[in-house]
Amino acid sequence: MRSLLGLLFCLLFSISSYSQSQIVLIDAVDSLLISNALIKITDAEGETQRHLSNENGLLKLDKPSYPLIIRIEHFAFFSITDTLVANRNYPYYLSYKNNYLAEVSVTSSIAGQNKSLTPFRTTIIDSTSLSASQSTNLQDALRAQVNIRINRDASLSSSTASVMGIGGNNVKILQDGIPLSGHTGQDFDISQIPVQEISRIEIIEGPMSVEYGSNAQMGLINIISKNNYTRNTLLQFNVTEQTIENKYGVNSGVHDWNVYTHIPLSSRFSTNLSLTRNYFSGAIGLSEGRNIDWDPRTLYSVNSLLQYRFNRLRIRFNNKFINDEIENLGNVSGLVNPTAIDDNYKTIRNTHSLSSSYSTDDLTIDGLINYSYYQRNKTASVYNFNTGEYASATFDGAYDTTKLNTFQVKAGVTKTYNKRFLLKAGVDFQNEKATGGRIADNAKAEANDAAVFVISEIRVNDLLLRPGLRLDYNSKYSSPGVPSIHANYVLNKTIFKGSYSKGFRAPSLKEMYFDFKDINHDIIGNDNLDAERSDYGEFGVNQLFKSSKNKNRLNLGIKGYLTSVENLISYSQSVSDPNVLTLINVGSYKARGVSFTGSYRIKFWSGNFQVEYLERNFYDDLSDEFHGSYAFSNTNTMAIVKEKLNLNLIYTYRGEEPVLLTTLGSATNTNEVGESEAYQIVDVNIQYHINKNIKSSFGVKNIFDKKYISSSDSALHSSGNTQLVSFGRSIVLQLSYNLINKSNKK
Repeated sequence: MRSLLGLLFCLLFSISSYSQSQIVLIDAVDSLLISNALIKITDAEGETQRHLSNENGLLKLDKPSYPLIIRIEHFAFFSITDTLVANRNYPYYLSYKNNYLAEVSVTSSIAGQNKSLTPFRTTIIDSTSLSASQSTNLQDALRAQVNIRINRDASLSSSTASVMGIGGNNVKILQDGIPLSGHTGQDFDISQIPVQEISRIEIIEGPMSVEYGSNAQMGLINIISKNNYTRNTLLQFNVTEQTIENKYGVNSGVHDWNVYTHIPLSSRFSTNLSLTRNYFSGAIGLSEGRNIDWDPRTLYSVNSLLQYRFNRLRIRFNNKFINDEIENLGNVSGLVNPTAIDDNYKTIRNTHSLSSSYSTDDLTIDGLINYSYYQRNKTASVYNFNTGEYASATFDGAYDTTKLNTFQVKAGVTKTYNKRFLLKAGVDFQNEKATGGRIADNAKAEANDAAVFVISEIRVNDLLLRPGLRLDYNSKYSSPGVPSIHANYVLNKTIFKGSYSKGFRAPSLKEMYFDFKDINHDIIGNDNLDAERSDYGEFGVNQLFKSSKNKNRLNLGIKGYLTSVENLISYSQSVSDPNVLTLINVGSYKARGVSFTGSYRIKFWSGNFQVEYLERNFYDDLSDEFHGSYAFSNTNTMAIVKEKLNLNLIYTYRGEEPVLLTTLGSATNTNEVGESEAYQIVDVNIQYHINKNIKSSFGVKNIFDKKYISSSDSALHSSGNTQLVSFGRSIVLQLSYNLINKSNKK
């Protein structure tokens, strides 16, 4: 352990010197190295030589005679012309000509590639799409993705995500490549991430377990924060105002405010800071009395970054802090002396990370040290309506604190042997501790996980093969090796993708020890859970149609996939009492599906669509029958006035979906498959760019005012529980203002 930390320390703070000049080309958005850029070099005598940057974005200058005039050209980036006058290194940050070309995935590729050239099925929600959706948090941003299902829990005031019908710890959520810890129940609350600090979102379907661990056996969501690498000082203000149930005021509605700044402290140091306040006044929904379905919420978020760059060494220190406070008002009881029990939930998550990377022509070394602290406090008070005063509650469970500490060390080395073979090897260690009154028997739970992984990329003409293997040690469960193989083949404008992977996931501390009980909810942990084991396979084809005369283009893709999970861990709802959830191994879960995707651009009209059919078999000894569901989404943007006025329409349809229902018995539990009703949501808005620095949008979300759906026992066709979908129709106004200090330009 000491030798590993010592190696990382030397890595993070080592600086290399060079005896010759070199040009380094860097993507200004994602800090990726740019290969195959044309570099024209003209000397003092007027002779011009042409060169291409190598796969590491480099061009070495062999004994040059200064001054030199260079011009850098690339089809995807704006050109740069400069004069070189001294023997040193010259980094250049290139900006994309348009966002459509910027679909580079940093999550699914080792060196950062266009998503179509990686062997993984990757969906990118860029800043343009985020702005068009008028989203306020990650939950809103993911709502139109048919491969992701959002589950809202009113009692916990949280929203969680699932992929292929499986959620919880099977879908790993990262922010800037760093795992997000702190879960309510078993899932991460995706409504805690403000969209104002997000640059884009990368979604990968299927296992990413080899590099990112077993929690990613069903998929991965990586949130990329805003980050500028330019030499300009940037100050940005973002405001979102939204009505709730036809109400708006100082203390009603949604009030989201954000300030983002980028300051280049020197040619090597820069800092980013994002400050966000999200206020949600609450919504009644279907409830009666004071205990409403959507609790009032106030969230503060601070995302800060200090980064250092010198030649090919990069060091980043990042801090992410969230303070989330929820008020859960209780219903009135008593006639003579009416009182109500009000709960206050306060969540604090503080994440510190130190990361670095250093690269040469054929070698890249990267490291990460990450510490995350999560705390959730519950405080119950008794409100007396006669006196108008609060008194401290004295019953069991009135006060509680749950803490989760996570420490991670990760390091990797990537070696490029030639254009056809690349190898990456790494180590990954994580320690997790949980304490608190909601940890069963008030115990202190702790788990260690250590792994080594190897990934290679083999290129044979237009075929890319990516085999991988992860060997894992878990302090509580024996772990087998996790292999994977992915392939990508390019045939003109047709791309074939295929993959197979095994998965393993040990139950988390919260799944084993976390008990949550109050007057509204009863969640039961289980320390006798078995570890999950899974198999996943997929095959897909993408076809690009592009006009040579104009910018019209159509990209279509189809994919088939299947997965099988043994000993699937899942919360299952009780039919007799919808407030009771039990955590069990539900047996063998199987899913298979087909998805059809497309994106298009025709003159002033652009958009994308997704269609998915998913079949699931919940419980192998319940029935061999597969239960299917459909989902469809379509996003359209019409440029009414080019680069000035846009009309956006977002349509989402989700068909009837199977739901696993459990009746709790004294000796055994009875499982049955129910069905939730279909629904559709339509959003429409107009974006107006007042000038290059001021943008505004006005729209209506959830035009059909869909608030909830019901689920029933499909065998009896009886009405059952309700699931929250939205707080209803609302009007949204957004403003964004950029203040740029031009004096800092080159």
